[in-house]
Amino acid sequence: MKIRHVTIAWGFAALLALNVAFAQASRLPAGTRVPVRLTSDLVSSRAVVGARIAMEVARPVTLDGEVVIPEGAAAWGVVQAVRKGKVLQFDVEGLRLPNDKIVLLRCKQQKTTHAKKDVINVEIRVGRDLGAPKGVEFTSYLDQDVDVDAAARPSAAN
Repeated sequence: MKIRHVTIAWGFAALLALNVAFAQASRLPAGTRVPVRLTSDLVSSRAVVGARIAMEVARPVTLDGEVVIPEGAAAWGVVQAVRKGKVLQFDVEGLRLPNDKIVLLRCKQQKTTHAKKDVINVEIRVGRDLGAPKGVEFTSYLDQDVDVDAAARPSAAN
């Protein structure tokens, strides 16, 4: 008789711990909008294919009213095509969460298998050049589901 009570008690404790774990973990689905902004000027006369573009998250991304990706989190992209004054394309590749986890990003909401279609075309004229000044915002999207531990989420005050 005592063995059954211990087994039932242990089973209940395991079930309770599992429920707490599920309650604390959430998931941001792939395709979630992540606004990013340039942290320096980007112009076709100085851009080089393959060069990294520094960005940051422009506004916090929330889940159930909690900040999951804070404003200012480091993000980056890469110049994909450039012709001075004529073409300037880049993609948004990823961001770093406060816990140092790297999250992949993409430029289009729907995932594509054509890498050349997953780019942002800069069409802003700066004199005879194409470019975008520091602070210009672009929309990117999560390229993967992101599991978020409620205990590890940054507070809204950060």
